[in-house]
This record gives sequence, C-alpha cells and structure tokens, in this order.
Amino acid sequence: MTALSKMTWHDANQAHLTREIAALRLTLQRRSGDLPAADNAKLPEPGVVVEAREVMHPPPAVEQLCSAFGLSRFERATLLLCAGVSMGSPALSATWRAP
Repeated sequence: MTALSKMTWHDANQAHLTREIAALRLTLQRRSGDLPAADNAKLPEPGVVVEAREVMHPPPAVEQLCSAFGLSRFERATLLLCAGVSMGSPALSATWRAP
C-alpha cells in the first residue's frame, strides 16, 4: 500500500497538488538556470501522477479538470501555477521574488 492509498481522498488530493506545484517550481528554476546543482537531488519522485491516477478514486481534482477540458501540458502547467499562487504556496514564493 502506498502513502496516497492510506489517506482520505481530500488529503491525498492536497498532497498530489502540492507535489505537482513543487515539480512545476523546480522545472521553472531549472529552465531559468536558478537551480544550484545540489538541488537536483530534491527533484520529486517520478511517477507521482501515475500513482495518484491509479490509487485515487476518483482521480485527483487537477487530473479531472485536465481531462474534462482537454488541457494541453502548457494549459495544465498554467493551471498549476495559478493554483500555487492563489494557495500562497511556499513552493512558488521564491520563484516570484523580484531580482
């Protein structure tokens, strides 16, 4: 049994969203060249999305939205970016600091 399968749907959904936002933050940092080499070890575990889809019934809310509206990868990333900012995510706060 995985960690997600032991949680309530609401908690697992929140954990999934938090991981997805953290992965987006790391992607933005990597592409901007703002990610030190030592931070490469902090990359999220691969397969989190696949695990969540397989274990959670119904699937995570973000996956349901993407499926219902046929969102592209770019649109999905934009949705996650907006969710992270509106949630006041610490994972994105450092990304948006002024230089």
